[in-house]
Amino acid sequence: MIIHNKKNIVMLASFSFRSFEIEVVPEFKLLGVIIDNKLYFTRHVNNLKATINKKLNSIKQLFFLSKPCVNHVRMKD
Repeated sequence: MIIHNKKNIVMLASFSFRSFEIEVVPEFKLLGVIIDNKLYFTRHVNNLKATINKKLNSIKQLFFLSKPCVNHVRMKD
């Protein structure tokens, strides 16, 4: 990944360093954080929000299912 702040930059597909071929990627994940070539964390934040929403929705469904349904039960006189 090459970090830059210019809009019109030609990105190489790869380059070599000391006989090692290094691939240039637009973003990568390092220690659980997704970083793009402009050091923005937008994709990481969106991914984190989606994960949190899934977990919160699961918790919400568990609480909804655990409530007793007293409206459907009729008491006999």
